[in-house]
Amino acid sequence: METWQIILAEQPCFLDCSDNCLTHPFLSLFLFFDYLEGVRANGRESIKQLLSDEATIRQELTLSYLAAWQDYGTEVDLVAEFEVAQSLGPIHVALKFARLLPHGFDSQWDLAGSVPQYLKKFIEQSETPS
Repeated sequence: METWQIILAEQPCFLDCSDNCLTHPFLSLFLFFDYLEGVRANGRESIKQLLSDEATIRQELTLSYLAAWQDYGTEVDLVAEFEVAQSLGPIHVALKFARLLPHGFDSQWDLAGSVPQYLKKFIEQSETPS
């Protein structure tokens, strides 16, 4: 899911198609949170103010997202599984882009740079102690 997949009306509406990839559902929020970090760092001031408490926003969105899966585990177990999926998120994105690039994606998007970028991100987070 990406930040542009949110429609704001009276209630937010999330369109989650994760680039039409079949994946574990807990991987969907990885790119959303990754883009959210970028928007918070580089976005317009009005957007930055909305995202000033990113940790709370992330936690609320995660728990809301996981509520749909409550029949499959406790909140503690689902959060733990979600965090494992998030740690694998950079690999998922790198493989997705590596698979999609040869099939005519617009080179102006510079998606080719995404493969090494997300592999580097995975290595860096793997080297960081929890």
